[in-house]
Amino acid sequence: MGLIHLASEGHTARVISLLEQKANVNKPDYDKRTALHVACSSTVASLETVKALISAKAQVNSVDKFGATPLDEAVVHQRENEIVKILKDNGGRFSQMSKLESLLMTACVENKVATISYLLDAGVNVNCFDYDRRTPLHIAVDRRNVEVCRVLLDNKADGRMIDRFGLSPFSSAMEHQSRNLDDPIKQLFREYKCPDGKMYVDASEVHGISDVVKVFAPMELLLIVLIFIFGSYHVEGETDLSAPGVYEGFYKLSYTYGMFMDVHVMIFVGFGFLMTFLRKYSFGAVGLTFLLGAYCIQLHIVLEGLFHFIAGHEAIMHIDIKAFVLGDFAAGAVMITYGVLIGKVTSMQMMMIATLEMVFYTANEIISLDMAITDIGGSMVIHMFGAFFGLTLSLVLKDTWPKAFTAGDNASVYHSDTFAMIGTVFLWMYWPSFNAILGVDDEKRHLAITNTVLSLTGSCIVAFLASSYFRHGGTFCMVDVQNATLAGGVAMGSSADVNMHPGTAICIGALAGFVSVFGYTKVQPYLANQWGLHDTCGVNNLHGMPSLIGAITVIIALASKPDSEEHENFPINKQGAFLVCTLVFAIIGGGITGLIVRGVTGPNTSQYYQDAVDWEVPHEERPYFFDKRGELNREENPMAATLKEMQQLATRIQSLEAEARAAN
Repeated sequence: MGLIHLASEGHTARVISLLEQKANVNKPDYDKRTALHVACSSTVASLETVKALISAKAQVNSVDKFGATPLDEAVVHQRENEIVKILKDNGGRFSQMSKLESLLMTACVENKVATISYLLDAGVNVNCFDYDRRTPLHIAVDRRNVEVCRVLLDNKADGRMIDRFGLSPFSSAMEHQSRNLDDPIKQLFREYKCPDGKMYVDASEVHGISDVVKVFAPMELLLIVLIFIFGSYHVEGETDLSAPGVYEGFYKLSYTYGMFMDVHVMIFVGFGFLMTFLRKYSFGAVGLTFLLGAYCIQLHIVLEGLFHFIAGHEAIMHIDIKAFVLGDFAAGAVMITYGVLIGKVTSMQMMMIATLEMVFYTANEIISLDMAITDIGGSMVIHMFGAFFGLTLSLVLKDTWPKAFTAGDNASVYHSDTFAMIGTVFLWMYWPSFNAILGVDDEKRHLAITNTVLSLTGSCIVAFLASSYFRHGGTFCMVDVQNATLAGGVAMGSSADVNMHPGTAICIGALAGFVSVFGYTKVQPYLANQWGLHDTCGVNNLHGMPSLIGAITVIIALASKPDSEEHENFPINKQGAFLVCTLVFAIIGGGITGLIVRGVTGPNTSQYYQDAVDWEVPHEERPYFFDKRGELNREENPMAATLKEMQQLATRIQSLEAEARAAN
């Protein structure tokens, strides 16, 4: 029997005997495999056989016709570590490392810890990667296998290596959202060091307190203390019904609570979901709206009491539904400002902005009450103030956003625009309550409801028509539909309780809808290109310009009725003066706030419009954003381009066939 056959069967004594008889130890078979190849691959051949062959001068790096060396064979077949060691000690090398790396990848997929340990001990590169530049650690993190991750990290796997989709194992681990307990993969990375000796997660990041907590936990404590000291519930009979904005009917719970809840839904659901159009910023849109809304209600209660005291009124903070409604209105102004800045500021910056804005907003609101102007739905007090405060802020902060205009994540996807429409529909349905809740009697509330509904129908229909007119190809644009359809509610805010013709109400809404779409298609690009004014949600188009329409409309409506009680109660000169006052407060307040916030660290250029700046984001969602693969930008996607060419070719063939049939 030949040497190769005896080596494959593990007959060590007979192999040694042949070697002593000067048998050719390096004679190959038809596959160019030597006795050492088969001894290393055979599961029955012993370490002694391998030692005997090497002692007889077997070539440890001979390559068979499949490109394998004896060391390759030993590792592929997972022979005992002593065989691998003796081959390496005698100069053995790998020639099929890619195959061994593939085995390592497969073992990570199948969670075979023993195989992984064996391959790494044998010398397979722990940081090898596949065609997507994904390493074994990428795979282990994605499959949530703690033991495999531990083995790889013990063998100096680099958790910072970036794959083709822009993800590292460390970033994927940190973005995984555990619903109940701390994620074990995250905890694992906190325990290990990078190959360069630095910790993956600095101890201060693990145990430190965020700036938001440091600043706003004391602020919340202060608000609680002030409400404890000065706050009191409204008691029937104790309210001065002659005070500005107070009337007996407001405290009838059967009337008030339903409309208050409508307004509540608008602030916390409508505004939140309206801003979910950004494909990577849904958590920030809904979550931060929730936080800001609750914070603004508390802060407004305190500030209103403070400013009433400054204005000469009693420094008591009345806690009742009216206080909550006015708090919702104040939160609405902050949400409008947030729409300008969303995706470009951190939660810390936005909380600071909200705090400063509430000071200017409340002062302007108190002035409106003292001047006794008509603005039942807040065209000026809420929408105009919030819009121009935010736009001024954006101008002041524009130098801190070097790539905010061109950031690739300033975009939507199909489902994010669908979610945003939830906010639009909620706002559209509940806006009549928003405009009517402060009506002084049933007649005024009924007028406000009917005028607002008619105005909203006008803006809805005209927004669709204008969108089809201004957009290329006569198609509807979701940006227009999500926003301009609501412009009628904004424009009707000041004059909602004015007795006008129903057709006039529709025309006001139609004009606002048209102006809003015109703003999205023409004005916003101009402001961005010429002024550097970046407005993420297009707040100027939905709140800014329509609020000016509302302010001018109520002046015209009052001027057209010189003998009416409304004209006598709300002089035109006061309406015009408050219009100017609101713009001044908004612009000056926005400018001062912008200068203060410039000193607070914002997101870096790679973090614009991404929840990951402030939120734990489930890493499983990341590949489906499509920004790294090119699906979003069809022009950069070769597959999409090829498909487009095939479709054009098919269309051309069909055309030629039709022409041929016509000719026959």
